[in-house]
Formats: sequence, C-alpha cells, structure tokens
Amino acid sequence: FYTGQFLLAMGRLDEAEAELRRAIDLQPAAEAFRMYLAMAYIKQGRFDQALLAAKAEPAAASQRAALAMVYFARGDKAPGEAQLAQIIRLDANFSFILIADIYTLRGDADQAFAWLDRGLAARDPGVSAIYEDPFIIPTLRKDPRLAVLLKKLGLPTPDEVDAQRASKPSAFASKAE
Repeated sequence: FYTGQFLLAMGRLDEAEAELRRAIDLQPAAEAFRMYLAMAYIKQGRFDQALLAAKAEPAAASQRAALAMVYFARGDKAPGEAQLAQIIRLDANFSFILIADIYTLRGDADQAFAWLDRGLAARDPGVSAIYEDPFIIPTLRKDPRLAVLLKKLGLPTPDEVDAQRASKPSAFASKAE
C-alpha cells in the first residue's frame, strides 16, 4: 500500500495503480486502500473508475472523502457539497488533510489552507506528510501560503525540493519526470 501511495505522490500513476490494486488483493477490507486508488484514477482523469473505487471503499470516513474528491474532480458540485458537509459533520476531528484535499479539488485554496492550519494546530500527522499527498503540493505550489505552512512544518518548499533534485540526480529522477 505505502509503495502505491508514494508512487501516486510522485506522479507515477500507472505504477501506483498497480501497487494499490496489489494491496487491495492482499487486504481487501483494509481502510483507505480504495480511496487512494480512487485518487490515482482522479489524477488519470478516469472518473468512472474513481467513482467505482470510492463506492467500494469499506471504511465509511474514507468512502465519504473519496466520493467527495471524485465528485468535485469531475465537476459534480451538488453531490460533492453533500459529501463535504457530511465529512465536516462526522469526520472533522481527524480528516484534516482529506478535507484540505477536497477543498483543493473544489478549487477553494482558502478553505484548503484553513483545514491544513487546523490540522497543524491539532498536530495531525497527515499534515506533516503533505508531500505524500497527490493533490495539495501540485495544485497549490505557487500559493505563498504553502511555503509558510511548509516552513512551520520544517519542510522544504517545492522550489527547494526541485533545486535539491537538480543538484543531486538520483536513480529515480528519470522515472519521476
């Protein structure tokens, strides 16, 4: 599962999909595996498959988040808003990064940052793993609030990461680009 999650964050979508499918085969009832598969499908623009994966997610909170992401990614605002309202009502105390993802896909950077800040204040480990997230950094990297948040977390900015990669080519560089 974690390999698929990391590949997804790196943008290696076909490999991420294969790893996430393998993880689901090994642990069909595992929480969030299908949510991450839905995220991979969203990144590929395969919204019908993303919706199927989201609906098959066995954990209720992860299913709500996956459905909201799919709906907003494919432009279905009304069901996305309904799912988002449920998530905020039921899962707001532990789904900070996922709610930020949903707002990112919805195109609402202000609310995405508000939820990231809430997660930071609550010491949510998901926020500190922001570079493992497939939506926030790629979508919000030009927003100056991201650099501020990353500095609070003690993490480099995307530009600093890019500069470091350029100065130290790795075995993964050609595959990641």
